[in-house]
Amino acid sequence: MTQRNVPDDRKETGESPAGAMFESINSLRDRIAKLAQPDAGRGGELGLHWLLLEVLPSPVWVAAADGRCVFFNKGWLRYTGRTMEQELGDGWMEGVHPDDVAKVRAKFRDELQAREGISMEYRLRRHDGKYRNVVDLGQPFFDREGNLAGYIGSVFDFTERADAERQMKKAFHDLGERVKELTALNGFLDLYQRPGPIPDLLSEAVKLLPPAYQYPELVAARITYGEYAVTTPGFRETPWRQVAPFRADGRDGSIEVVYLEPRPAEDEGPFLKDERTLIDGLAKLTGAFINRRMAHQAAIRLASIVENSHDAIIGKTLEGIITDWNPAAERLYGYTAREAVGKSITITVPPERRGEVRDVLRKVGSGEKIAQFETQRVGKDGRPRDVSLTVSPIRDAEGRIVGASVIARDISERNRVRRELEDAKAQAELYLDLISHDINNMNQAGIGYLEIAIDTLPLNAEQRMLLERPLGALKGSSNLIDNVRKLQRLRSGELKSRPIDLCAIIADLVKHYGQIQGANVKIHNPPVEMCLVMADDLIRDVFSNLIDNAIKHADPGRPLEIGIGLSEAREAGREFYVVVVEDNGPGIADAIKYQLFRRFHRGKTRANGKGLGLYIVRMLVQSYEGRVWVEDRVPGDHTKGSRFVVMLPAVA
Repeated sequence: MTQRNVPDDRKETGESPAGAMFESINSLRDRIAKLAQPDAGRGGELGLHWLLLEVLPSPVWVAAADGRCVFFNKGWLRYTGRTMEQELGDGWMEGVHPDDVAKVRAKFRDELQAREGISMEYRLRRHDGKYRNVVDLGQPFFDREGNLAGYIGSVFDFTERADAERQMKKAFHDLGERVKELTALNGFLDLYQRPGPIPDLLSEAVKLLPPAYQYPELVAARITYGEYAVTTPGFRETPWRQVAPFRADGRDGSIEVVYLEPRPAEDEGPFLKDERTLIDGLAKLTGAFINRRMAHQAAIRLASIVENSHDAIIGKTLEGIITDWNPAAERLYGYTAREAVGKSITITVPPERRGEVRDVLRKVGSGEKIAQFETQRVGKDGRPRDVSLTVSPIRDAEGRIVGASVIARDISERNRVRRELEDAKAQAELYLDLISHDINNMNQAGIGYLEIAIDTLPLNAEQRMLLERPLGALKGSSNLIDNVRKLQRLRSGELKSRPIDLCAIIADLVKHYGQIQGANVKIHNPPVEMCLVMADDLIRDVFSNLIDNAIKHADPGRPLEIGIGLSEAREAGREFYVVVVEDNGPGIADAIKYQLFRRFHRGKTRANGKGLGLYIVRMLVQSYEGRVWVEDRVPGDHTKGSRFVVMLPAVA
């Protein structure tokens, strides 16, 4: 059958319905190539292509490059009254009038060979059995490489010419709208396969929306996602809007299209029903794209973490077969990933510990996580390694446990250092016990003999001095041993805190130091009542050290006065007792106040000592969650004496 004019006898130019049909089909051909060759990886998105063709009321067909038809829409099947299975391939020719079959075949074959548009008239049997005069218009479409992918076309019944003219015009319009929608959809699909930041891709995607609508020159669009929002030029809120929400990666988003001026009413305000189908599909597509992109980025980050981790990270099945082996595992065990993957995890386990592996896999298989399990493993060189293992279940998309992840940390060096520290601690405690008991006992014996000699022998001043000096040295040695023992007890946690009456401690100290002969000490202590703090047996040493320090550094040329005061204070919502120990001694220069409580620090005085007293004071006060500091008794003049302040939390 030869090519003939469209019903209004005009040539197929852009001015006629047939010409518009050819232009619409021509603009569609590059976008519809995937219809003849479906991509299994994008089934859901391809389904939207078919849906857009299905909604056309006119009979539509799609043929492959060899001319065999691969698709008929519902309009065709309703018109012919036949099924898809009957029409596929060359089955549709059964509906062509017998007198027209040969001409139709020849015309179709010639157009296929020429790779040109198809326009032919013939008689086609309608569902009621009557043959109707139809015009069949089609256009070729091509794949990305420019190869012929097939044809798409539509049939128009012009038996009643006036009705056919109107139907063709509407069909041309509808098909043109579908072409625009398919163009936008394919644009989104192509765009979302590109690399790049999500906001940049959304900025490109929003530009594809206005051309997909009936009146593109009056359309503006916006895509929002979380804190991002991208728009086309001139976007503003109007009453004529169409919105499709989506949610991706835990955040809300939407695609919004607006008309900037009122338009004639359609299915949804000024919008077509198929435009709603399009925007909903694009919203779902955008949400799926963002989810995929975020999951891909998370996978890249996770892979980088695994690759650069200092800990060995191993994946294995519930049967113990290694599936993953990172570089740190290679360094720890000596096996490369190629050597380890596919082997049993027992290649890293000493024979006597294989039972551990079975127990661990059983627990993990029941959903249990095993954290920081310290054990021993063996490397390729046969050398044992001390390791700390954390083993967790691996679940699939349905939540089923399909394997286990193992994080292994080499603790061989840590254990070696720990053993050395334990040995050193044991040695130190041995020496401390030796000093505390044997040497201190000898000191006490020497002190006793010297005191007896001083008290009983007739001595002149020089002889007395010669005995008092070693006596002082032995007492200093015993005091040092006592201080070291206190530090050891404090650090070992041997001492347990309990409520202690601070007021009773101070009262007892006042009584004790008031009985010392020849010390020139005068202590002023205001009346106090019971005041409880959380402390231990060494709290007395805090204040006795402060008083002893004042006595030790006193000016022998004038009487020493020591005052002890106690008050209450509130700080950061907590109650405290504040004890002040002040004296009228030589004072402490500002330059050394900040380092006074350091270990082995001594002031520039004539007094003997090893500098542990104030260090012990600080350690004890901190262990009671308190604070201690020193200041001038007379602000701004350190030569007028010192004031030590101890602040301890009160027991509620």
